Amino acid sequence: MIALAACLSGCAAKQDPESTADKVQKYLDEWLATYHPGKSIGEDGICILEDKPGTGAEWDASKPYSKVILVVRSLSGGVSACYEEQLDKQLGNYSPANYYGYRVMNVSSGYAGQEAMLKGMKEGGERTALIPLWMLTTNRYSSQKEYKDNCPGGASLVYTIRYGGQVEDIVAATRQELKDYVSANFGPDINPVSFNDASGAADIFYFIPDQASIQGKEELATDASIGLDYTGTVVGGQLFDTTVEKVAKDAGIWNSARTYGKVKIKLSDSYATISMSGNSNLVDGFKGALAQMKYPGEKGVAIFCHDLGYGSSGNGKTIPPYAILRFDLSFAEAADE
Repeated sequence: MIALAACLSGCAAKQDPESTADKVQKYLDEWLATYHPGKSIGEDGICILEDKPGTGAEWDASKPYSKVILVVRSLSGGVSACYEEQLDKQLGNYSPANYYGYRVMNVSSGYAGQEAMLKGMKEGGERTALIPLWMLTTNRYSSQKEYKDNCPGGASLVYTIRYGGQVEDIVAATRQELKDYVSANFGPDINPVSFNDASGAADIFYFIPDQASIQGKEELATDASIGLDYTGTVVGGQLFDTTVEKVAKDAGIWNSARTYGKVKIKLSDSYATISMSGNSNLVDGFKGALAQMKYPGEKGVAIFCHDLGYGSSGNGKTIPPYAILRFDLSFAEAADE
């Protein structure tokens, strides 16, 4: 392994892309012969190491959005990315604040090697494959020679993909999921609201105020400072953040290094400049929710699509791509003096 690692390091330092790919190919052939005898890199540029066939519909390349659970390892076995709950527990990396389950991946904009892995897979199946570094590119070429000629830097990786089916239209699917969730939890007569004309369709944001919490109260000044408690949840997933210590403990996400309690909100006549603890770099859906709140002691629930949250990329292990988020919000009973 030391000799092989030295060979790989030399490959990464070489200037000529084609020479780099040739050296990497040699290294990978030796690695496969050592750890997976009889296996070799195929014409599609990858080497399938393990394959557990599924029983559902076969993956369709014409549908870009696929539901997958990924585990990514180095050739020495180190795990660099893991969205599989049991493995994260074994590795000691598990957190109840993390999202575990299928994530939507836009295969057409992902790595070429990931797309090659999915070909022929059926829903419910799981596949582990060696992806050479020349296939760890978002570009698409017509031949393996072209991939090797444009070989990027980095290292080859071993991917495990559990395939959970496809989504025909992710935008339509998330909007329908949002509508269904609001209807099921708050009633069918709740309508979406819009706080920003530039935010796109008007059906991506809901705010449900607690009317009892605002009765008989005077509106806050547009530039008022006031304390806020909040709890954030991934719809269909986990509670990932809260300012309320008891809620954090009950959810298993309590952190001894964190100070719990209300955070300071600075209101504004424009949602874009609303800030929390002096920071206005907050997701639009969260700021849009605060823009709906006008009274001391007011409580409300905001639910919104990924367009106003963490988008098609998500946020690390906590927020998956295309996530619908819910925030339960509660203002202090009085504005700061």
